[in-house]
Amino acid sequence: MVDEKKTASGTAPHRALIVGAGDTGLELARRLPVDWEITLLDINLDQANKSIPGSGFQRAVTVHQGDASSRLVLQGINAS
Repeated sequence: MVDEKKTASGTAPHRALIVGAGDTGLELARRLPVDWEITLLDINLDQANKSIPGSGFQRAVTVHQGDASSRLVLQGINAS
């Protein structure tokens, strides 16, 4: 994936797509540096939205619903 956006320092921001918003996915998102852009993809949007508020994130996290094995879903969130 090529990202044309640049940060103030002139470098492209770090981005992570985490598939699954369960315990493991949320823990991984918490451990990534604060300056990373994080997108969570889960087939169960209700579970993902319930998990985010009490998870202690220091940043905004984008949540999408979909099947990560679908090329169309990945293209829809600019992850292909």
